[in-house]
Formats: sequence, structure tokens, C-alpha cells
Amino acid sequence: MDTNEMIRYLKHESTQALSEIIKKQEKQAYISSFPVFMDRMIREKHIKRKDIALRTGLSQDYTYKILNGSKRTAERDYILAICFAVRMDMAQTQHALNIYGMPQLDENDARSAAIIRAIEKEIGFDGCNKWLESCGLPLLRTSPDMEKAGIHVIASAPDGKPAVPHRDPHCYEEVSGYTQAEKCGCAPFDYAYRGGIAVRNSEGELLRLESYYSPELSYMVMMTQEHYEQALAACEQMEPARQGNAGPYRDELTDEEPGLSPEQGCCPRLPLNDAVIDERYDSLEEAAGSDLFFWFLEIDDRIDKKIRETLDRVKDTRYWPNAFRAGGGWAGGKAQVYMEAFNDREPGRREYFQILQQDGRTLYSATHASIFMRMELGDSLYNAYFGDEPGPEYWFRVDSLEDLKEDRERLTQIFTILLHLLHRNADPEFMKAVGMNVPELQMLHEENTLLSGRIREAIVQSRYEDALKDIDAREKMLERIKAQGEDIACALVSSLYDRARVTAMLDDPSSALDIYRRIYAMKDCIRDMDPVRFEMGMSAFQLAENAPDIQQRTGYSRSAREWLKDVYIDHCAMVPYMIACGSLAFCIDAEEPEKAVELYKEAISISISRRIDLDRLWGCRAIVVLQYGNLGWVLWNKLGSEEAMIWYVMALEMMDDFLADDHPEIAGQLRSRYSHIATLLDTFYQETGREKDRTALTQRMEKRGIPFENR
Repeated sequence: MDTNEMIRYLKHESTQALSEIIKKQEKQAYISSFPVFMDRMIREKHIKRKDIALRTGLSQDYTYKILNGSKRTAERDYILAICFAVRMDMAQTQHALNIYGMPQLDENDARSAAIIRAIEKEIGFDGCNKWLESCGLPLLRTSPDMEKAGIHVIASAPDGKPAVPHRDPHCYEEVSGYTQAEKCGCAPFDYAYRGGIAVRNSEGELLRLESYYSPELSYMVMMTQEHYEQALAACEQMEPARQGNAGPYRDELTDEEPGLSPEQGCCPRLPLNDAVIDERYDSLEEAAGSDLFFWFLEIDDRIDKKIRETLDRVKDTRYWPNAFRAGGGWAGGKAQVYMEAFNDREPGRREYFQILQQDGRTLYSATHASIFMRMELGDSLYNAYFGDEPGPEYWFRVDSLEDLKEDRERLTQIFTILLHLLHRNADPEFMKAVGMNVPELQMLHEENTLLSGRIREAIVQSRYEDALKDIDAREKMLERIKAQGEDIACALVSSLYDRARVTAMLDDPSSALDIYRRIYAMKDCIRDMDPVRFEMGMSAFQLAENAPDIQQRTGYSRSAREWLKDVYIDHCAMVPYMIACGSLAFCIDAEEPEKAVELYKEAISISISRRIDLDRLWGCRAIVVLQYGNLGWVLWNKLGSEEAMIWYVMALEMMDDFLADDHPEIAGQLRSRYSHIATLLDTFYQETGREKDRTALTQRMEKRGIPFENR
């Protein structure tokens, strides 16, 4: 029974009853002999003794002797390491220490507090040592050569601050939290990271804990909700000059924040030296002095993940806006500028192009992996951030485009455009020399926006002929943009999708499918973050619905699901996404039944999430019934799971509602599907020996006047 369970029990039951339950649990679970207790734990956790030795780093012989009691140790860390290896919880670990004659973990000791947190978070022996290292505390010893840890009692309050009330971190539950990264400098890797958690205890006390990390500054703060609201009020009265210099602390919770009215929005900058900050620490090691150190560790762990995520993204040019980045600096006492661009029009080529200019010299190069961060940081800093990696392998590296030995025309055009982008603020003569007309390009983009709006308006008003005329004009204009060196892939997909929709509305489904195939053929030109995932997914969906064979249907359905999964909630693609999941499941259920079950349940979860009005859209209800029946078939016929019965019964109950609502337009189809699923359920009852259920099903079918299939 953990702390939260005890609190809930105390609210509703007597203290005496709780005491009796605890005594009963202790009598059942705990044994006074360490070897006997550990033997029981090892059996319950299904762990081998040799694996315990491997996980702890202790020798196998020494571990065996500690476990069987033939050898005693004075090192508490050895016992803790064994407890981690056996995956024991907090109560079991404390009991093991107690019966071995070791001091139990004490939350008033900074190192013990970190170890307690690691046990509760179930991050294991290595995870615990990682936390201890980040706090500047001694690691768990598994060798006499390692640093020995003492007991350091946590201070009641940081220096210069009044004492704060003692708070039990276990009594707090997370209400909301966030992590974010934002630019704080010119370099691509210059990011500041913020993280925060709002926690509440059983008495309703709400606390806010925030952490901030940047290349220049890091700190952790804690304040009560009352002090937070005081800070908000104080900030509203600040002079603009003072507020602007108040420091980088600013709260921007992404979750709904309790206790704040919606119009307040994000918390403005708060002065760090203000009395409203109850606790402040400049490092995680100092934060070990807080009763709520556990929660600061949690924020730190989340920010670590955000840092790794950010570095992974800025490392590769593909994830940068416009697929190129430029930089500059000093090297060898001379200024240099450089750029890298990814060939996002043909991502399958995996081409990264680089330009470096210094001292009147231009160097052109290409690689199959991004090297921009290496150009930006230099080898030593790059390795410090990303680990030791081998130097770049160049596809080519030349001083002049005339030296290109292959594909010269295409590559010359690419580098010409990149030179313009690198010197976009250069004089008009330079832009003319590289063949770019920026004013004309801006005019064409404005015309594209205008035509897009007119096309959508014509479609809404069912003026399909007018829409086709505007689509023709837009695609001609897109060719002019392409001639200026711009990427038109996304705009062309959008235009073609409008054309396919209009063509289908004009009763020409064959031509519409041809256009959908053109769109699908452009899939390698579209990146994950491009704004046409909806159009790509809907095109794949249309092709899947009209695929001539199972192989093509599988490929199209898989693509439709991948393209639509991140956008279906915000578009009218919810039903197509649900159908795509079910269609893909149907295609693979014979070869990959486990994956098919996941897909069927994913489709069903969309329907029962109430985002689809099944009471109004009876066609969707028919699709859901089909998913229920197919899921039941896979579960029983491919996996032998009796869970199939649940889905068969749910399908019949939903069809009962159908029959009661009276839909004559689908009555024949509905009765046929009812008969099919009832037959599957009847077979299931027969094979599992459920004769009573089978009899009840027969009576149900007779009442409906619907026969079984082939019975």
C-alpha cells in the first residue's frame, strides 16, 4: 500500500482498520531473515542470481555469498545495488536494509532522497547513478575503489531565505506540466530550455516548480499558488523598463493552468529576487536542499529529453525552415560565410549541398549527410555536442563549378540559386547576374494566394467549371514560379487535389483517379512537416478504395494511414482515416494478425471517441459494425482469443439498433451482414462448447427473421 492509497483509505475508513491492513500485509510479505526474504523476492520477480551480479557489477561469487548469508558486507550501497537489480519497490528495499542491519534511506539526506526518487520512478541502477551524477552526488558503490558516500542532512532552507514549511513530496500529484525550447542566440544550437510542473497535495495546496537552462544561466524556483498570483499582480504594475530587465524567467505553460483565468494567459517575466519566490537554486545539486527535490529531478529529466530532441533536429538541414541554413564567422583571422541546403525536391537522393566563401574564394561541396553543424561549431565543439564522429565524406568538393565531372547542368542551377539565397541582400546587379527576379517572384506568390482562394470559393458554391478555369491558371502560374528556382511541390499537390475533387464532381471518376495517381507519385517530394499531408492522404485513400488487387490496396491504405494520422482530427478526413486503418488491417490480417488487431482497434477507437456522430451518420455505423466483425474473426481464427466473442456481440447489438431505426435503403445489405456475423458467433459458441449461448442466439435470429449462413 503506497502513500496515496493510505491517504485515500484514511479519508473513508478508520485509522484502526488501516492499521490492521498494514499489519496483515507486513505479516504476509516481510520476513526477518535477509537470505529468506531475498530468496522470496527473487522467486516472485523471476530473476536469476547470475543476472543480479551482471546488473550490479559485483562479482558473481560475492553476490551469491551476500544473498545466501555466508558473507556479510558493511557497504549499504552493495545491498541497494542488489535491490535495484531485483527491481524491488520502496517498501521492499527499506525492509531489506532493515533486516540486514543497514540504515534505511532517509529523505532528509540529499543522496538518499535521489535514490528514493529513482526507486519510485523505476529507472533502475544505471538510471539512479545518472541522477546522482547530475546532482554532483557520489554514485552507488559496487567497488572499494569508488568514492564512499557520507550522510548529508538537507538544510531546512537555502542561505538568506526564511525557513519554508516541510512538505512531503509523496503527497503531491502532478496537475500540469510542460517543457519547451526557444531560440536565445544567433547560432542554430543556441536554445534556452524551460520546464515546469504544477503539483497539488491532498489538502488542495498548489505549488509551481520551474527550471530554466540556457548557455549563460540556469536556475530552479518554487512558489505557492498564492505567491504566484501575487507575482502576477506585481508584474502588471511594473514599469516597462524594469519588466524588460527582470531576467529570463517567464512561465509559458502549455497545459491548462489551474487557478488562472483564461485571459491572463502566460505569466510575464518575474523578478528572481522578489519575495514571491519561496525557493531558488542555481543548480540541481543545490536543489537537493529542497523537500520537493524529487519534482526538480523530474523536470530536469524531461528537459534532458527536450535537449536531445532539439539537438537531433538542428543537426540536420532537412528539419530547418526552407531546407537551408546559412552562417558566418571568423576562421584564421578572416571572415567567412557558409550555407548548406538539402535537396528536398528529391529527398530520395539524400543530397546536401554546401557553399563556403572566404577571402574571395568559393568552395562548392556535396555530401550524403548533413555537415552544417560541423561547419558551425568546428570539429572540437561538434564532437563535444554530438560525440566523436568521423569526418564528412564528400561526394565532391571543388573550387569551380566548371570542375564538376557529372550532372553539371543540374548542380550548377542548384548552386546558382543557393548563391542568391546566401546573398539575398546583395545589390540588384548580383541578382540579375544569377538570373533571379525577386520582385516578379513576390508578385507570382501573391497571385497564387489569390487564385487559391477563388478556387475554394467556387468549389463551395458548386461552380465547378469556374473552378477548373482558375485551376488551369494557377498551374500555369506555378510553372513560372518553378522557372524562378522555387520549390512548387506543395502548391502543385494542393492544386491537383482541387482538380481531382472538381473532376469527380463533374462525374468523371476515371480522370479523377488519374489525377490522384499523379499526386501519389509526388510522395517522395513531400516532407513530413509539409502542409499537404491531408491532400496526400486523401489521394492515397481514394486509390486504396479503387485498387484492383490486394497488393495495391495494402500499399495505398498504408500510405493513407501514415499521411492522415497527424491531421485527421483537424480535417474532414476522420472517416477516411478510420476506413484506411480497417482496410490495411483487412489486407494483412492473414499474415500479421497481431498488427491487424491493433489497426482494427485503432479504427474502432476513433468511432467511439464521439468525434464521429454515429447516431446521425448511419453509414459510419455500418463501417464500425464491419470493423467489429473483422476484429472478432482475426482474434478467434488467427489468434485463438476468446475476446472475439465481445466484438461479435457488440456488432450484433449495434445492428439491432440499425434494424430498430428502420433504414429501408440498406435493409438487404444490413440483413446479410447480420447473418454473416451471427454465423461467425454461432461457430465460436459451437467450438467453445457454449450451447446455452448458441441456443439464445438461435432464438434471437428467429425473432429477427434472419437465417444463418449455410446452416
